[in-house]
Amino acid sequence: MPQDYTSLLLAQSLAAARGIDGIRTVAAYRGALTLIGHSAGVATLTGQHSGALQGHLSTIARSMIDVGQSDWLINVGSTGGLILLPVTATAVVGGPDPRTWIYTLTMPGPSQTVTLQRSGESILSFRLRVDSRSPWIGKPAIDSTWTGQLLCQLESQMRDEAKVTPARLITGGQVAGQAADITDTIKAGGIVA
Repeated sequence: MPQDYTSLLLAQSLAAARGIDGIRTVAAYRGALTLIGHSAGVATLTGQHSGALQGHLSTIARSMIDVGQSDWLINVGSTGGLILLPVTATAVVGGPDPRTWIYTLTMPGPSQTVTLQRSGESILSFRLRVDSRSPWIGKPAIDSTWTGQLLCQLESQMRDEAKVTPARLITGGQVAGQAADITDTIKAGGIVA
């Protein structure tokens, strides 16, 4: 039996108390991430190295919303062009100056995961909701208090839409007996053309 959003939100609160992140499984959340990714993916970048980043915009946007950041290792290809490789920053060490930061990165592969360390100059890191006390870490949008409120509002709107009486479809032109159909349709909730 499907759960409504309020039930899922309560389940998420319980899961969060137990250390489980259940809200990311809500279909509305996954759908919103997909829309955000597609929207970002159609943006057009300009500039010297925009081609290296262009194909990754969708992934970057989704990751920033879902995880809070998107990290990429900058490599130079055999033809001299930039290549961006997706990585996960598992640790960052250094002083307050970002130029001193050293990242510990993981790169997944089909049969093994590689761990390496690189300076901040080798990393392209996009971060969302950065706290000045820890500027090397982005925070996901899902942690915002408004996310739960948004899901509750979405549930309320969907419930209201489900209450609307479906209208009949009326095609162009009037045929015999259609006048009565039009009157019935108006009483049933409106006309859809």
